[in-house]
Amino acid sequence: ADLVVLSTAMVPSKGTKELAEKLGINIGNDGFLAELDEKVGGVETNIPGIYICGCAQGPKDIPESVAQASAASAMAALHMKGTIEKPIVAPQTDKELCGKCGICQSVCPFNAITVDPEEGSKVDEALCQGCGLCVTSCPTGALQLPNNDYLIVQKQIKTALKDLDKAVKPMVLALCCEECAYTMLDTAGFFHRKYPVNILPIYVPCLSAVSVRHVVDALNSGADGVMLVGCPEERCHFKKGLDRADAQIKQLSSIFEGLNLPEKVCIVKVAGSMVEEFIEKSQNFVKSLGG
Repeated sequence: ADLVVLSTAMVPSKGTKELAEKLGINIGNDGFLAELDEKVGGVETNIPGIYICGCAQGPKDIPESVAQASAASAMAALHMKGTIEKPIVAPQTDKELCGKCGICQSVCPFNAITVDPEEGSKVDEALCQGCGLCVTSCPTGALQLPNNDYLIVQKQIKTALKDLDKAVKPMVLALCCEECAYTMLDTAGFFHRKYPVNILPIYVPCLSAVSVRHVVDALNSGADGVMLVGCPEERCHFKKGLDRADAQIKQLSSIFEGLNLPEKVCIVKVAGSMVEEFIEKSQNFVKSLGG
């Protein structure tokens, strides 16, 4: 080469880490603020209502920064139309069942729960995001999501598996989070990408809303395997969804090992654009079950 031009390296500005910690925003491996999804959520963060653009998210030139700023401002403008309506997704507490143990308060990613010594668990509806982690963690079953309680998911599972005699074998029930997993399946349909016909998807708010009982229900109802499909750790809208799913898998694995049963449950981590990865992993899982 006759000429080599070295550009000055860009690093995150001072205070980026401190700001991210205060707001609860994820940081990428490069130290910049992390976007929710590179392809389908380039200005969104893991915290609803907080958007990023320009060099806060990584090194960019002026045209790219302006384009991203336009997208971020458009997203922010959606929250400025007078009154913001927020659906009630907070779990309801059965005071007779509540043991006032405080587990729900300790696991809540959004600090939306307090435990009153007299009245038990109280949920702040404005802070609650409806992830369901407190519901699946409650040892007495005192907490239930209004539109996604245990019985509703149980009925969905049994309905999906009711005609197994006509279905392709092995049949795999996929419990999919409504964020990354739903977007990924929607993207697969848009581009006419086919995943195995053995997969039956059921949507849940987050993998943190999935309990061991749901998985056992699916297997008892005739499913040959269960897939838990959710966001990667750094993209989970509810922060702890994958941690909860990992804990469930470990618990189930110990049960299967004790009963000398093969692995019938797996976790698949996908972002909205990871269609090919999902297809490959689902094909491998179906094969492992004898398909």
